[in-house]
Amino acid sequence: MHTRRLVAFLLGVWLGGMLFVAYTTNVNVSTTKSILESAPEGPRRLIELAGPDRSSTLLLYNTAELNRMITGSWEWFQLLIGLGVVCALPFALRLKWIYLIAAGVMFLIALAQRTLLTPEMIGLGRMIDMAGGTFSTQDALWQERRSLHTLEELYLSAEIVKATIGLGLTAALLIFRKKTVYKNRAERHSEASAAERDRARRQDWPERTPEPVRTSEKVDTVDDPD
Repeated sequence: MHTRRLVAFLLGVWLGGMLFVAYTTNVNVSTTKSILESAPEGPRRLIELAGPDRSSTLLLYNTAELNRMITGSWEWFQLLIGLGVVCALPFALRLKWIYLIAAGVMFLIALAQRTLLTPEMIGLGRMIDMAGGTFSTQDALWQERRSLHTLEELYLSAEIVKATIGLGLTAALLIFRKKTVYKNRAERHSEASAAERDRARRQDWPERTPEPVRTSEKVDTVDDPD
């Protein structure tokens, strides 16, 4: 029971963290773009003094770096959560291997994101964010942006797969818990019914008191003298 609760808690943290990180990174980008497009009086003067192009490049780069830091930290945390789920899940679902394989797939996806996708995305992203003079032609810059967009779509697909598997595991935990509760109730009801039938049988057929066992005793007779 406690192991199932632990696994359900870890899966909830995992899925909730994925939603929170996705929401936070999108809000950071939209907030920065909103500042550049309609900044208040004070920030707008600073943007005009520094130049719109320089200001937008610096602010977008700062936002991108913040999102990279959030995503990287979350990916390491995902690996810890995934390891905990993989270790605890066999005890929660009685070694049903299909669920253990599903949790292992989630862990491997998170590991591939941390070691393969994210480093490549960070390298391309930094190169594009500070692209002034780096690329010889606009066509080369467009190719790099296209590569980054492809990696981002692949990363998003991996997140969707992880979320789907996580929801499936959570549903399996809930269904397994209900079956266990119903089974325990049925067993208790069966035991109570058996005890009731036994009690009724004893009332209908009262126990007979056992008759004392007669033992043959040898009695010595002594003649009284006259």
